[in-house]
Amino acid sequence: QEFCVEYTPLPGSPAKNNGDGFSFYLSCNSDETSQYGSTAVSPRCICQCYDDRLLSHQTSSEIARDCRMNETIPWVNETVCNCPGTESPIPHETSNSTMYIGRSPIYLPYVGVSLHPCDPPDCVSIPSGFNYHFPNASSCEDDADLGENGCTWKRLPTARILYGSDLIANGWNRTFVPDSPLNTSHTERNIAAFARAVKKLDALMTLPNECQQIKAESRG
Repeated sequence: QEFCVEYTPLPGSPAKNNGDGFSFYLSCNSDETSQYGSTAVSPRCICQCYDDRLLSHQTSSEIARDCRMNETIPWVNETVCNCPGTESPIPHETSNSTMYIGRSPIYLPYVGVSLHPCDPPDCVSIPSGFNYHFPNASSCEDDADLGENGCTWKRLPTARILYGSDLIANGWNRTFVPDSPLNTSHTERNIAAFARAVKKLDALMTLPNECQQIKAESRG
């Protein structure tokens, strides 16, 4: 399911998060959040968890700044990671991440591989998109304008849906083939199949002008 989102960029956004007006990414659907009262209906987000940092191909030194490598979260047996410059995984209510959309890059290989800190020269990093978080506290009401009552992002009313059958028809291979540092071809072929399905969807249902403009700006 695809939505278009209009958003207010974070002023002076950190270069580490690829600029473009995004805050530091929060993890909202990881197992680590369960003990903080997170539910599917009302998720509780924490600062980027260890697994999400590995997906972002952070180096050992980057991870060590915020994570305690000798401590584990007991209910998931995972490494403890805190918000930058703090001793807590819970972002402060005044944090930019609780008010502005955040994102973190994703790289191949990661499908079916054992992830480790991405230290040169052995780490292979193939850019493959971004994960985003959308803070509930700053979402706009459906009938509100962006910026009204301090809201910083708004989901536009138009949505499009791709079904599994659409992907299969465009060449998606359902066989599970793990990536390796030297071979991500199976995953890349499925990414291409997804792109073909989206292109056919474009021909079937064009997005509203304002939505196309937002997509163009996000690519630019």
